[in-house]
Amino acid sequence: QTVADAPSTTIKTQSNVATIYPHSSTEPPPSTRPHPHPELSSELHGGLGLACSNKHYGVPSNLLRPHPGKDMGDGWETARHPDRPPVVSKDPLTGLQDTPLMDWSVIKLG
Repeated sequence: QTVADAPSTTIKTQSNVATIYPHSSTEPPPSTRPHPHPELSSELHGGLGLACSNKHYGVPSNLLRPHPGKDMGDGWETARHPDRPPVVSKDPLTGLQDTPLMDWSVIKLG
């Protein structure tokens, strides 16, 4: 279904009018789909977060949960590194962030 096909909702306020096209998917997230090999780092299979470089914004066990976090506070927030530059560039070869910062975690597989 495209945005043009989606039902819309028009919201009128005192000074503006906004049209919202809500959309969602009924597909389950990839992490919940059956897979022939178990995710050995998952806490469901005995994975354990042992250590990490900075526990200020998250603990390594948050990486191993089988479900999404309820909010930003129970995740793993590498974007909030205290030494993060104001503008982060992308590596042209990998498409990943090109930064000297290194956040790490040690995970025991189940």
